[in-house]
Amino acid sequence: MHRDWQVFWSRQHDPRYGTDDPEFIRNHGEEIAILLGDLEDRRVLELGCGSGTLYRALGLQRTQAYRGVDFSQSMLDEFRGHEPDVQVLCADAASYRDSDQYDVVFSNQVAQYFDRTMLERHLANACAMLAPGGRILLCSVPWKNARAAYHVPSTPGNLLRYARGWCRLCLSRLGVDRLGHWYSFRDFRRLARAQGLEVRFFGCMHYPYRFHAEFRATRVDARPAPSP
Repeated sequence: MHRDWQVFWSRQHDPRYGTDDPEFIRNHGEEIAILLGDLEDRRVLELGCGSGTLYRALGLQRTQAYRGVDFSQSMLDEFRGHEPDVQVLCADAASYRDSDQYDVVFSNQVAQYFDRTMLERHLANACAMLAPGGRILLCSVPWKNARAAYHVPSTPGNLLRYARGWCRLCLSRLGVDRLGHWYSFRDFRRLARAQGLEVRFFGCMHYPYRFHAEFRATRVDARPAPSP
């Protein structure tokens, strides 16, 4: 599945949020901006930055330092087209790690492309790059508890559509889903404990079948030491 997503996104030029409506994009960005908080004088790492569609809606132009990482060169070229001074790097967000420290490490609609092993590695690397008191945000994660409601209509008005929904749900539970991987709060709590993190959850207003998660270190020495 990971290889298929790599091929798909390497050919894209926009994040495919499901709509091109500027108002929706602006509102979705403002929702995540609330979670990010005041970014002035903050060092921010965005993993899976794509084409930078939400860059200004998130207020990322006000940061002390910003770095965007994405494995799609076509997306990064699009990003640089409207933000020529932005610092971006072509790399895999699942395994990315550098020697800098960041106050905020975040992604949006990216965790769904990580299986459990990749997500564990992603969090471990994010922890290693996190400055004391910093935060990790995984935004717009498909919520496992809402998977059935997403795939199957609430009323079987159209039997063919209803049957297709059940087929998609069954395939999803077998690991074949066009959205990628679905996660529960319990999944994230286990991942957090393994990395010495505490986690809080927030509902996603614009995608009701998704959630946001904020991770913080439970103690300063819980984070792995950065690589030399």
